[in-house]
Amino acid sequence: MKWILPLLAVLALSPLLQAQDKAALREISETFGQIEEHYKSWTHYSTIVDDAQSGHSTINNLWVNEGEGETKLIKLEALSFGDHGESKVQFFFKGDRLLFLLNRFETSLIEPEPGSDVKEKRFYFADNKLIRLLEKKAFFPAKKPTDTKDIKNREVPLREIENLDEIYALQHETTAPIIQKLLRLNEDDAPADTATPANSNGFTQTGEGWRVIAGTGSRDGKYALAWGLKGQSEIHGDVDDDGAVSVDSENTKLINYVVNTRTKQIVGPIAGTHFGDKSTYNHSTTETAWSAASMFFAQVNSGKWATYDANVYELREVTDVSVSKGTSFLDRVKNAMYAHLKGSALFKKFNKDDFTFSLHDVNIAQRCGNTTLVVGVSGMIPKSEEEGSNFEATVAFKVTSDENGGPPILNWVSTESHE
Repeated sequence: MKWILPLLAVLALSPLLQAQDKAALREISETFGQIEEHYKSWTHYSTIVDDAQSGHSTINNLWVNEGEGETKLIKLEALSFGDHGESKVQFFFKGDRLLFLLNRFETSLIEPEPGSDVKEKRFYFADNKLIRLLEKKAFFPAKKPTDTKDIKNREVPLREIENLDEIYALQHETTAPIIQKLLRLNEDDAPADTATPANSNGFTQTGEGWRVIAGTGSRDGKYALAWGLKGQSEIHGDVDDDGAVSVDSENTKLINYVVNTRTKQIVGPIAGTHFGDKSTYNHSTTETAWSAASMFFAQVNSGKWATYDANVYELREVTDVSVSKGTSFLDRVKNAMYAHLKGSALFKKFNKDDFTFSLHDVNIAQRCGNTTLVVGVSGMIPKSEEEGSNFEATVAFKVTSDENGGPPILNWVSTESHE
């Protein structure tokens, strides 16, 4: 939901904006929120484009719901990675109309100071034209999370934008062939006898004894997390109206896997015990993050008051693909927060053992040549009504492979508190 907040800010508009622009911005905000809430359960297409000459790799991801006309919603994302940084471009469509575009560039710097230079632009479109442009810039020292949510946007006056009337057409024409290519490539690459059957909500039974968990796919779409029941080749459970299947969360036969969605093979078991096709059931959630090259992935399983387990794994390719044992980072996060808050007014007022920890917004990113796992932390004393009995923070770890074939190695990088 944190992505929605910058969009909701567009409703606090300058009196100079015309009424139709206000209505258009409201529609953009509502559509953006709807897409961000549901896209992980939609049909997903992906492909990787490598440029040997430049050394850059681009991952194109496409999510499409099953609507028609104005009810058809699309999210297109292009992720590019190079030696000196990465970029992310996201397009949001309602029907055939491009409504919103996010463009983010993150450049790794060595001089004059090691760190990352981040630039973001947000484009708002209506009636085939650009009606608003926001931008923000920030520099983050090395080993610091590059989260821009606390950086203020600057509104760019439309009169200062070159080729203003051409921007919408250019972006729309750029995305159309990418979308068509993704659809065509994925249709061509999926043999008729191994194509993944999915219902209208994207919940899919893709292999013998396992079912994919919605929203857990890798960035290239090749891998995903799945759930199953030990010793059962067919899974029977409760079926929701939307077709999603689940079983009792206390079922002793529950097991989670990482699977290859293209070969329909199990790569290996993992420590999680999520129990259904959806990533969220009431207060029970599973959250997944993948590195760009599908080398590392993390799974966080949480309940109403706390996170149960959080592990990071490595996929290794020798002759066959295999998955390492997991490295837990839940206790590492707790220890980082205990050290960070030691001597603080919070731990003078409350006993640190009374706090529960919920991890969220996990991300695995390439920064300054390193792989970094960044995770949000919410600490609270359940049911406490005392003021100040909670905290918010972000903790980052450097992730490296174990040379002896063991679980990934995590080294603490930073802890940042949030007001």
